[in-house]
Amino acid sequence: MSEKEGWVADTKGLQEKAYIYQTIGSGLASLWIQKKLSIANVQGADMFVKALPEAIGLQFVKTIFGQEAVQLLTKKKMDKYGKDRNNEPNTEPSLLYADDTDYLEVNKGAVSLYKVGEEIGWALFYEELQTFASKQEKPSRFIDFFTLLKKHLDKETIKQFEEVK
Repeated sequence: MSEKEGWVADTKGLQEKAYIYQTIGSGLASLWIQKKLSIANVQGADMFVKALPEAIGLQFVKTIFGQEAVQLLTKKKMDKYGKDRNNEPNTEPSLLYADDTDYLEVNKGAVSLYKVGEEIGWALFYEELQTFASKQEKPSRFIDFFTLLKKHLDKETIKQFEEVK
């Protein structure tokens, strides 16, 4: 079939199904975030724009297909992160200040935020996000949202965002 007519894919495998659902879930989450948040054009903005929707997409996949599907996707994301990080000539920023480093936010950032949701529970994660969005008086900074989440997180999780390993 011609590409201009569409495309055909074998979607029988779990990884393929999970990828499609993760793409859809992250796309819908991105639309919600764009509607609810005015995002400040500062370091860390891509954690809202890229990482947060990807993390929510991973949670959507877990709901539909279970943990095995999420493990396949997170392994792929972390492999891509590791490969691209090794090719990066610049020093990697911490996740709090990730700034248009394509491999960082959509891979390590998404996986780290997904782990936050798992650690504190997705109901609380979404409640904090909704509260943050509803109280927004000026453009949002990721560091402010993370500060709201910190009270629920252990020290090791906090280090994942504040330090570069």
